[in-house]
Amino acid sequence: MEHALLDISTVKLSILIMFIMCIVLMGLVLALAVSLWRLRDNLKQEKLKSRQAQSRKNHITGLENRVVLLEVLDELLEAARQSKANVALLFVDVDDFNSINSSLGIKFGDMLLRVVGERILKEVSAFSKLVYHIGSDEYAIVLFDYGNSVESVADLANDIIHVISEPINVQGYVIQTTCCVGICTFPDCASDAEELIKHAGNARDNAKRIGYGSYSFYTEEMSKKSVIRALISADIRHALERNEFVLHYQPKIVLRTGQIQGAEALLRWHHPTLGNITPDIFVPVIEDLGLIHAVGRWVINTACRDMSELHKEGYDNLHIAINLSAHQFDKGDIGSVIAEAIWETGIAPHNVELELTEAVVMSDTEKTLLMLKVLRSMGVKIAVDDFGIGYSSMNQLTKFPISILKVDRCFVHDMHKNHANRAIVTTIIRMAKQLGYEVVAEGVECDEELEILRQEDCDLIQGFYYSKALPIREFAKYIREHKIAYIDKDEANENS
Repeated sequence: MEHALLDISTVKLSILIMFIMCIVLMGLVLALAVSLWRLRDNLKQEKLKSRQAQSRKNHITGLENRVVLLEVLDELLEAARQSKANVALLFVDVDDFNSINSSLGIKFGDMLLRVVGERILKEVSAFSKLVYHIGSDEYAIVLFDYGNSVESVADLANDIIHVISEPINVQGYVIQTTCCVGICTFPDCASDAEELIKHAGNARDNAKRIGYGSYSFYTEEMSKKSVIRALISADIRHALERNEFVLHYQPKIVLRTGQIQGAEALLRWHHPTLGNITPDIFVPVIEDLGLIHAVGRWVINTACRDMSELHKEGYDNLHIAINLSAHQFDKGDIGSVIAEAIWETGIAPHNVELELTEAVVMSDTEKTLLMLKVLRSMGVKIAVDDFGIGYSSMNQLTKFPISILKVDRCFVHDMHKNHANRAIVTTIIRMAKQLGYEVVAEGVECDEELEILRQEDCDLIQGFYYSKALPIREFAKYIREHKIAYIDKDEANENS
């Protein structure tokens, strides 16, 4: 009996021990499960933080993006209000990046953006660590409490433009690009982060209109222009059919003789209620609305017809220079448009000059070469406008059937005071002459500029020194009153 009771007690003890062990084991399993769950949750949190951090940075340059810029500006502006400090926002935009990207490839473009970001960081490191990559080719720099003088901000903008314009070597390609900088300051020109960003963008757009390698501070006038652009969007659709567009002609003068060789046709718009609107405002609207092809065709036909009428009066060797936009050139039908205008107006092809910017010429070299050969075979001349501010070299241009180089006005202006500008203009003229190009200097306004160009044997000049752009009747009167001994036919034939 005692043995049986002992067996029962042993069984109970064993069951109790097994029960306790199960509880302990379940506790261990539960603890392990909790630990694994926590580990998984921590990993998820780390991955989420990593993704969030990456989403706050540009994947090409590693610089923080627009989201972070907005957060930082809100904090800085609040701090500036309390401490009565000032803040400057600089927008840096790489000139013609899309052309570089399309001609050399996305991989090359990404490398270029990284180099530009590195150069900006290095250049501004003494002033600010707040540098952001906020768009495909756009960077932002924030300066906090920069002092009482905006000249220091302007100097920094100039330094950024200079460092970015230095040659860049990427995978064996050496290019020279430029940038434009827009600047807005707080509290002088903006009351909050949204206004600061908007106004810096307006200043950047204004710098791009001034020309490559320029900077611009925001002014109230820029906001007015933005409002005007919005107001004219509807009206500009009907401007062509209502005959509101006109062409003005700026004389091109042979520097050696003082003769008028021809003119550049420049588009103007007289709005029925707003009055004269400048091309820097309405041309971008035309392009955005897809109207540039119709307006461009009208410009070509009108310019050829006006010059043909002057030829009938005896000025039969005057040349007409017509600007072509990238949109017109990209469409691919410009050859037929020009041929139709020449046929209908009866103008001699060698009296027609088509001006394309350096960026358009270099955007798609194979397509451009084919198109230019077609145009040149028709007898028209090809001019590269705004030369010196793009990223091509003289060697690259020799591949194309080009006859004329136009030195951009930003280099001609004050070159008697600016030694760097004078050196650039002198170099361009001498190299162009050696390669057989005709050289036109734009924006000539004073005797000193004229004398330098004369010393360098520049062929032609344009600018207020001789005349602003004139309506066709005033241009014809200008020719008659100045008793122009226009170029003789033998010389014209040789040049053609």
